[in-house]
Amino acid sequence: MSDPCGRHIMAELYQCNPVILNDLSRLQKILVDAALLAGAEVREVTFNKSNSTQISGVVLISNSHLAIHTFSQQRYASLDIYTFNQRLNPNEAYNYISNQLQASWSLVKELYRGCGEILERSLDTNQIAEQIAEQSPDEVEALLKLVPNYE
Repeated sequence: MSDPCGRHIMAELYQCNPVILNDLSRLQKILVDAALLAGAEVREVTFNKSNSTQISGVVLISNSHLAIHTFSQQRYASLDIYTFNQRLNPNEAYNYISNQLQASWSLVKELYRGCGEILERSLDTNQIAEQIAEQSPDEVEALLKLVPNYE
């Protein structure tokens, strides 16, 4: 019987390459490669382009999934990686996907689920600070407007 304790990464990826975000076959390859890099066994892959600028996709792995929703006009992607296989490293998959999408910055949460309580930790806070520090004040303001509920 497998342990239900799993790791769940949720990431908001900003200022991504819009050409990549709108390329269904390339996104599919990026997520499959990320799953394999993390040590997962890919079971099924399904991607759908819902309109000319939005793609949703899921890579089912033997121990859960990787999912993405892209919005190329906003240069934004929502990423979800969950596994309850302790041998897999979802951070490797996240790093690979973020790099491949050429995200300028991201907000990331990692949850530990099925362990009796949901434990949470934030990732990338130093990287976010460094990335924002490299931007001009106008660029920082434009980036912050992309953050939901930021005022």
